[in-house]
Amino acid sequence: MEKKYEISYNSDDIIGDKTELSTLSIFYDKIILPYSDAHGDLTEIRKNRKGLHEVISMDMTSKIDFNGQTILTYEIIPKWEKENGLLFNEGVLERLPKKDKLDVRYDQNVSDIAFLLLKTPSVFGFTEDPNTFMVRTSVIEHLFRQDLNLPGIFTVRQGHSKREVYKAIEALHVFKYLLPQVSALNPEDILKIRERVKDTREGFAMHLQKLSADVEAGLNADAKYEEISSEALKIIETSLIPDYREFVRQLRPERVGFGGRILDAAGKILEIDAAPWTPKFWGQTLQALGTTIGLLADNEKDLRTNEKEAFRFMHLCETIGGS
Repeated sequence: MEKKYEISYNSDDIIGDKTELSTLSIFYDKIILPYSDAHGDLTEIRKNRKGLHEVISMDMTSKIDFNGQTILTYEIIPKWEKENGLLFNEGVLERLPKKDKLDVRYDQNVSDIAFLLLKTPSVFGFTEDPNTFMVRTSVIEHLFRQDLNLPGIFTVRQGHSKREVYKAIEALHVFKYLLPQVSALNPEDILKIRERVKDTREGFAMHLQKLSADVEAGLNADAKYEEISSEALKIIETSLIPDYREFVRQLRPERVGFGGRILDAAGKILEIDAAPWTPKFWGQTLQALGTTIGLLADNEKDLRTNEKEAFRFMHLCETIGGS
């Protein structure tokens, strides 16, 4: 049975950053969002004199001054869901149903979760009190759920693996490189790219998983999101991109590409007359490269490695994004 790559989005009840939304929607088969009503209520958390974080108010719905903008919290979720309705309809995004009994309550000690939230993008905003911050109530409740057995990003409770966090952040940097316009993709664009890369998604994910060991090795145990992002960018720039560019050089139009040509071992010109994102292109490429060096079977096997599947995934994204 084919493995489905699903993720629990633990950072907010919407994916407000468009680059993040596009990247994650292409990278994963499905993104599970926290249950949330239309109000988008906030919970206020404060550090007390003992240094412990506790809930001091819940279900706040109000105007929030954030990054110089006044935001009505109850307007955000319905508007975002409407804008991305196609992704919900196609099963890319899915919101969890409400869970009746959750442990979050007023005056509760939530220091373990607060410690994690403050290291991630989950914090919605600080109040005038430096010891107090606000976060979506839905995120707090989501992190307390016991009925969800999926890896999560970007807030991960203690004792759970951060592997998927490293991979997702790596993917964000890859997409920014491949698709500079990634933040401008609309749901139709996202679905188009998803369809074209679906057969190479697993190889790309597994190659990033391998590279994530290098990301992890450069971090301390309590690394913040920004620190993870910085280390991931370094690995992508030095380990992945150079090898990918080497792979692409073999597929340049004058060698192998749409309408491209390549010489076989006998000097015969082989035509590549298929678009780069089609199976026919890769079949003709395999034949051309294999004929050229006399190792068709070995090349075909090599192109099925996680690394080469990752490069094909990246090449498809770059080609389609530029078409």
